[in-house]
Amino acid sequence: MAKKRISPPLLIVIIFLITILGGSILLMLPFSHHGKLSVTDAMFTETSAVCVTGLIVKDTGRDFTLWGQLIILLSIQLGGLGIMTISTFFYHLIKKDMSLSNQQVIRALVAKDDFFDIANLVIKIIVYTFIIETIGALLFAIKFIPLYGWKHGTYFSVFHSVSSFCNAGFSTFSTSLAHFYNSPLVILTSAFLLIFGGLGFLVLYELFELNIFKKGIKIKLKKLSVQAKIMISISLLLLIVGAILFYLFEMKNTLGQYPVGDRILISFYQSATPRTAGFNIVNMGHVNPITLVLNDILMFIGAGPGSTAGGIKVTTIVLLIMVLFSFLREKDKVVMYKKTIPPIIIFRAVSIFLFAIFWIIISYFILLGTNFHVPISENQDVSQRLLFELISAFGTVGLSTGITPYLNLIGKLLIMVTMFVGRLGPTLIALTIRKDMFYSQVSYPEERIMVG
Repeated sequence: MAKKRISPPLLIVIIFLITILGGSILLMLPFSHHGKLSVTDAMFTETSAVCVTGLIVKDTGRDFTLWGQLIILLSIQLGGLGIMTISTFFYHLIKKDMSLSNQQVIRALVAKDDFFDIANLVIKIIVYTFIIETIGALLFAIKFIPLYGWKHGTYFSVFHSVSSFCNAGFSTFSTSLAHFYNSPLVILTSAFLLIFGGLGFLVLYELFELNIFKKGIKIKLKKLSVQAKIMISISLLLLIVGAILFYLFEMKNTLGQYPVGDRILISFYQSATPRTAGFNIVNMGHVNPITLVLNDILMFIGAGPGSTAGGIKVTTIVLLIMVLFSFLREKDKVVMYKKTIPPIIIFRAVSIFLFAIFWIIISYFILLGTNFHVPISENQDVSQRLLFELISAFGTVGLSTGITPYLNLIGKLLIMVTMFVGRLGPTLIALTIRKDMFYSQVSYPEERIMVG
């Protein structure tokens, strides 16, 4: 009898669940935390770490010991790189042939469909990751070591570098990075780490391989893939538009106490962090309602496929917009940068978008029906804050208006599941929808139905 093989989607789910369960058990051990830690709070924290979200019900620096923080940091790194990416790296080291199912899993994680040297790519991804995180830690150390000494300063630098690049949003400081609002070194280092982490592994791979920062930049940029061009251009656009809108919406509110230079720096960071880091400088519980809506949009979009970030991804929303433009122009194909996008990719984009909408709507009704007694500020209502929390969880962002610890058991479990679904959902959909479904040997007659 032939051996039954676990399907790639199920394999990903099992690995993530085992990692979350193992980390939760470690966090519950006495040496990992101070005071009491319930099973729900331990699993919530570990799920948030593995899914690189950053939503917390316990203060990372205050409620967890050094060992507990190191467990969280390791979980962030594992979740950021992708469990199967690391597994494949070890496969390569022990000289084992990679199974076809594992190749499919890694292709989904790095958003690459055609055949390529997966083992070589994964090794480079891990090397690039640690190079970027090391550079980030060194930059943080310039500020942190003089403030906290060599021991604590070095630890804080490494922790925040990994957390930033993995778009996790966990911080050893109770106020996140709010204390460093006037430090361009800290803010810009964190911002560019999370931007690089959100571009996607494949885009980073292309940038490193092309070495575009040497001579012939224009020529080399033309060699970038369509995905890389979309991610670089649209990410830049979202950063600029988001920063301008945040500045305008909050200039007389949360930004009112800061000088102009700090306002610009804070606005830039608060535009970058919703996609999808979760660090914050201003208190999200005090921002204007329209600012929460702006963040909802940015969190829902997220960053790049195959990255440490979440959301439905920039490429997904761009494809949907291009489909609309093609329809309005009466075109039957979607063309970008003189390349035709295959129908299977468009089908995936539509599926991911609809999946996200349905999940958020259904979860929102449940969350709103079971958690309507939470503390709110004067200019916000509970329904908007709960929606913000839910989208933050689905986009694996980690931004919060401060109500997460006040959610009841149902609310915490729902947010926990949403973080897990938001992290794995798009990948599983991409894996489930195969190319061969468009090349079935059976063809049925067409029938038109009315729409619109």
